[in-house]
Amino acid sequence: YALRMMPGVVQDGTGQVHVAGSDSRQTRYRLDDFDINAPVGGLLTLRVSVDAIRNINVEDSRYAAEFGKASGGFLNLRTGMGDDRFRYSATDLIPSIQNRKGIHLNNWAPRITLSGPIRKGKAWFLLAPEGEYDLDFVQELPPDADRSTRIRLGNLARFQVNLKDRNILSGSYLINRFRSYNAGLARFSPVETTLNLNQKADFVTLKDQITLSNGGLVEFGIANSRFTSRFHPKGDAKYILGPEQASGNYFESGDGHSNRFQGIINWFLPPASWSGRHVIKLGT
Repeated sequence: YALRMMPGVVQDGTGQVHVAGSDSRQTRYRLDDFDINAPVGGLLTLRVSVDAIRNINVEDSRYAAEFGKASGGFLNLRTGMGDDRFRYSATDLIPSIQNRKGIHLNNWAPRITLSGPIRKGKAWFLLAPEGEYDLDFVQELPPDADRSTRIRLGNLARFQVNLKDRNILSGSYLINRFRSYNAGLARFSPVETTLNLNQKADFVTLKDQITLSNGGLVEFGIANSRFTSRFHPKGDAKYILGPEQASGNYFESGDGHSNRFQGIINWFLPPASWSGRHVIKLGT
């Protein structure tokens, strides 16, 4: 939800972002130079704590050929890394309370960031766990059948090791978990017509950067992302849309699984001077 603060980025009612008016699936989303679009559908479904992000780059025209697979533009997120000091931060640790049909939790979205050295001058880490809890009531429905909840958990774990003065190894593991109980609950959609949703996502990366003696740079990287989505109705009764409200159980269930394996190789040639300064990059 912080992406909508970027110029040219608009967020719709489903939470998806649109760059320069393009459809969300037309944009190429990257996290630390790896694609994070969902393999099926191409949408942005992975989430990462805003406290872990150090740079956001949005381009909607005249971007490099390596981003040409996306017709709407590209959006690249770069995360931070620890240093030789232990650092920590905590945001929104106290939940909000609501007084509707009793005293209940309302919304809670805590974030914590930890970073520091594994070995000073040699290796560092970053941890950015976050969560969200939401409780919604429908005033017109009877007690014990009038509430829906959403629970989301996530964590980004990163490390960097300087193997040698000219060799840097880094990696990350991003985990997302989401559950929604009584999804779709509304005045005209009672609890028996709702769904239970369960979504999972895992994203693992590893990158090795080698600085050459002539000033060039070679980097190798691999990444794997896995997505799972399940939604199931409350039972198998016939689903009926009546003039007053729906009844029975929802008519559809679904189980989806997808994954992507990707690799990158980039070679930055030493800067050259010839009627100006030239930096040439080759990659696949």
